[in-house]
Amino acid sequence: MMTAGQRTRVLDELRAFASARGRSALVLVSGDVYCSDFPAEPDRTVMHLTGFSVGGAMLVVTAGSATAFAIQPFAEQAAREIDPALGVSYQASDVVPVADWLAARLPRGARVGLETERRSRTFLEAARARLELAGVRLEDVSGAEIDALTGRPAAQRAPIDLHPARWSGASCEEKRQRVAQELHRAGLSAMLVNGLSSVAWLFNIRGRDLGGPNVTSTPVCKARALVMADGRAALFCDLDKLPAGAAEHFGDGVTLHREHELHALARAMAGPSAVVGMDPDRTNDVLARALEDVGLAPRWMSDPIADLKAVKHAAEQDGAREAFLHASASLIEMLVEIYDDRDGPRALREFGVRRRLAELHARSPDYMMESFPAIVAGGPRAALLNYISSTLCGAPRCGAHNGSFIMGWAMGSARASTCTKRRSR
Repeated sequence: MMTAGQRTRVLDELRAFASARGRSALVLVSGDVYCSDFPAEPDRTVMHLTGFSVGGAMLVVTAGSATAFAIQPFAEQAAREIDPALGVSYQASDVVPVADWLAARLPRGARVGLETERRSRTFLEAARARLELAGVRLEDVSGAEIDALTGRPAAQRAPIDLHPARWSGASCEEKRQRVAQELHRAGLSAMLVNGLSSVAWLFNIRGRDLGGPNVTSTPVCKARALVMADGRAALFCDLDKLPAGAAEHFGDGVTLHREHELHALARAMAGPSAVVGMDPDRTNDVLARALEDVGLAPRWMSDPIADLKAVKHAAEQDGAREAFLHASASLIEMLVEIYDDRDGPRALREFGVRRRLAELHARSPDYMMESFPAIVAGGPRAALLNYISSTLCGAPRCGAHNGSFIMGWAMGSARASTCTKRRSR
């Protein structure tokens, strides 16, 4: 983690970089090229530069200011995490969107730099339209340039796990045929699948590529897929991370490729009869334009896998129930450790309770990872929305002697507690 002095120096270097290229503002994004809701910690550029850890947050850097953007419920978290020495302000993006904020402050003819590879086609089309009305031009900044300026951490390389059909309820081949039926009904030749959870569901794979020690994690791996209307599919990923037996696990009809090979395959299938579905919310703008450049005409539509995977197989439901039982038992045991003391409730650090609860969860033989940090809060923090105790923000105490005390899941961590077991997703 950078010091306040290092962060201030990087922000100044970003300003100099923008100015040298005639740009009035530079927009940094906590996101990845897959448009994930919960990007990995190395991809959270805004956290790296300010301490603000929310996925999807943006940071607008101008000559005289730096403003972080995220939705209103994260205002308290921003105040807690952003280093006050940086002079970074906070703006609720659901009250004033980034494009509106820029349009109201920049003169006509101004230019704004943005790493468009980390924003979806949906976001970029709306932002460009809004800025064009104000006479402001949005320009792409490459990831390599941002990496060189910010010293953004390298992405983690975790192995890909094969998710057995006895817990998924259906094989990869069965799922591909279900998707193929949806493509036939829609009149598509193929579907480009960019959503990481959709790829994980379709191929029955899991991973540890997202999240980090201080942010939400999701048991998926970084990969894309091209699914054909006849049920065949191409999986694009880091092939070195696949375990032995992967080809047999996927079954006949699946070809394996490195990620950069997507463009060549798209070029080979391009033509007047090729109609390929793409989800604009999960396709980054740079990828979309590159595929259009090789002659692939997209049909923008919602990912059909989102609906298919929402209908849970009996095996998935059984796994979720077992996960909840394990998580509930861990929670009860944690409460006993806190309150079963002759001298009264123990005074513990919030992060220590959260860490201990994770250790209790991990005893399950099918435990994979903590998906959403347990909500542990004492005193007035127990009433805060989206409060997560963290090593990034000190270690406040919790315990009954402090008044209000909450430890458990709420909606987010209940959802995530089912993600901590291989059997549940």
